[in-house]
Amino acid sequence: ISTAVVVGSLAYWISSEALEKASFNQLVSVRELKADQVDSFFHTIRDQVVALSANRMVVDAMSSFHDAFDSGTMSDQIEDTALLRAFYGEKFMARARDAQAPLDNAVDLWPADPRSQQMQHHYLAANPFPIGEKYQLDRSSDENRYTDVHANYHPFLRDFSKRFGFYDLFLVDAKSGYIVYSVEKEIDFATSLVDGPHRDSNIPEVFREARLSNNANFVRMVDFASYMPSYGAQASFLASPIFDENQITGVLIVQVPLDRLNHIMTSGEAWSEVGLGETGETYIVGPDFKVRTQPRFLVSDPETFFDDIAAAGIEPTTRDRMKSLGSAVGLLTVDTPGARMALDGQAGTQIFDDYRGEAVLSAYRKLALPDVDWAIMSEMDKAEAFA
Repeated sequence: ISTAVVVGSLAYWISSEALEKASFNQLVSVRELKADQVDSFFHTIRDQVVALSANRMVVDAMSSFHDAFDSGTMSDQIEDTALLRAFYGEKFMARARDAQAPLDNAVDLWPADPRSQQMQHHYLAANPFPIGEKYQLDRSSDENRYTDVHANYHPFLRDFSKRFGFYDLFLVDAKSGYIVYSVEKEIDFATSLVDGPHRDSNIPEVFREARLSNNANFVRMVDFASYMPSYGAQASFLASPIFDENQITGVLIVQVPLDRLNHIMTSGEAWSEVGLGETGETYIVGPDFKVRTQPRFLVSDPETFFDDIAAAGIEPTTRDRMKSLGSAVGLLTVDTPGARMALDGQAGTQIFDDYRGEAVLSAYRKLALPDVDWAIMSEMDKAEAFA
């Protein structure tokens, strides 16, 4: 009996050690695979932004939109702003309330410049397409120089943006900071990044740096943050200067496609096919310990996910906002030993409780991406790993 107990205990201990080692090896492999894919993704879109900013059509479009915005829009100012005010107070605020954006009213978002009001009147308020589809309008009812320029370039720029998967694409005047063109036509359109209503968001950061650069290959990214023109959803931007005969005329800015980044980190929701079983996941954490990509359980089993994070102590207002957006990006806090060590520059493996309060095996390390300070986590429930 003693021999059986000793042999059985040794076998259990050895097999447990082997299972733990094999599980950690698998998690490290997935972590490195995803880290390489994320690195390749951002390397590609940075190259795309630089290439687009140097594209002759984009250079010509920047010049044309600048001239039209400065001269053509003032010839036919709107006298009645009621339609635009109704758009802000009713349609925009309704969408913002649905997203539970931290916004009581749209007063602070109202553009003071008559040019901004005119442009937004025609391309937002009087635009017959619904919110989220304003980009479908090629030509507004306002017959002026800007209308002609927009009708000429918008189909091509819209195609560029959709083909490369960007959420939005902006052309910004280098001197004034006005967004003289955008694909999506949200409430940042035709406003100034210098002194306009969105000057305190994260997009002016990349604009200022790109505008001061003398290098045509310059590209800069800013981390995700809540962006009110997108109803408070998380937004990140990449910018590169536009030069015309060695003279900077504008800045090309694109909104990073978060859905494509999520697709990489969730393996297209095929977690088990990359060795993550029933509970494994990979996600990115920023320096504020907020996730930058979707957690698996919010995608695969939302009801259980919200029950788990409620039990873990996540505030009801935060949970409600996640539910309304269908996203935890920038909202879910992952302040775990692995996240802290990864953001501190350490790579390793460890067992600890995750953001749900579940014990997990975790493989973590910092990502080597320019401009942002992110860590990647590859984890699996301990119960599954040792089953």
